[in-house]
Amino acid sequence: MHAAEALPTGCQQTCVLELAGTLSGGVAATLGVRCYSAFAIAGGKLMKLGKTTPILRIFDEGKAKAFYLDFLGFRIDFEHRFEDEAPLYLGISRGTCAVHLSEHHGDCCPGAAVRIETDDLNSYHRELAGKQYKYNRPGIHEMPWGSRDMTVIDPFGNKLTFTEASGT
Repeated sequence: MHAAEALPTGCQQTCVLELAGTLSGGVAATLGVRCYSAFAIAGGKLMKLGKTTPILRIFDEGKAKAFYLDFLGFRIDFEHRFEDEAPLYLGISRGTCAVHLSEHHGDCCPGAAVRIETDDLNSYHRELAGKQYKYNRPGIHEMPWGSRDMTVIDPFGNKLTFTEASGT
C-alpha cells in the first residue's frame, strides 16, 4: 500500500508532497501538521503518533502552583525531586491536557509558547475571570486564521494559548 492511500481523505496530496521532499532511502519522515492526523513512515508501516507533553520552565514552586493549580485549574499528577532540596519536576493536567513543569535548568528554556485546544473557550474564560487573579486578566480574540484564542502568560514568561476553532 502506498503511504498516502492510508491517510485520511483530503490530506493525501499535501502529505505526498511532503514525503517527496523529506524521505530518502529508508529514513523515517514525519508528516506535517497540514495532515491533522500525524503519521510517521518507518520500516514500511504506518505508525500513528501520540499526544505531546510540553515541558515548561519554572523558577518558583509556590508561584507555579498558584498559577497552574489555583488560577488555571490544573491538578497535580506527580511531583519528583532527586533529593529534598533538588529542583522540582511536576506533572499537571486538566482533562486530557498534560503539562510538565521543571525547575531543572537543562530541561527547557523559559519563554516557551504552547497552544492548547479547548471546545468551550467561553466557559473557561468566565471561570478564569471569576477568580480575579491579580497578575493576569486574559481576553478572547478572534484570529485571522479562524480560531478564537485566549492567551495567558505564566510568572516565568511561558505563553499558553487556549484555542477553539471558530464555527465548530
